[in-house]
Amino acid sequence: MQTFSKMQRNRTAQKNLGYLFVLIFLSLYCFLGDMFPFLPPLLGVMFVIFSRAMVLKDYAKVGLIFVVLLWMECDKGLSLGSLIVFFVSYYFVVFISGEFLFRKNMNYAYIVLVYLGVFVFFLLGEGNEGGRSFLGMCLYYAIVEGLIIRAFKI
Repeated sequence: MQTFSKMQRNRTAQKNLGYLFVLIFLSLYCFLGDMFPFLPPLLGVMFVIFSRAMVLKDYAKVGLIFVVLLWMECDKGLSLGSLIVFFVSYYFVVFISGEFLFRKNMNYAYIVLVYLGVFVFFLLGEGNEGGRSFLGMCLYYAIVEGLIIRAFKI
């Protein structure tokens, strides 16, 4: 009983417990995404959270995003670290220059740009077969994740 009363006053424990719940939720969502292909992989949402965490220098969130990305790579059979390299390079190339150009909250544009980059990486890696259907999936995912960003005001 004493532990719970201390945890109510300890912000660090509450924050870490919140990160644990988010990690569990994203892991379950990843499993559901394997069963239901219409669920978006939330790459755009994770990029928006990643970019905000980088701006605020909240490296615990950055580490959490990296763990989830590694989990997704292992689950989907992607090259280990490819999504992390993609996120970091996109942050420095697109996000920083986009902040300089627009100076507004451009979360939806970043989501569309993330899925455009994923589509280009797909074409470079897989070739042209299945490219048109994958472009449709990327557009669908970008629209759904844009609605998620707007609904939850991330």
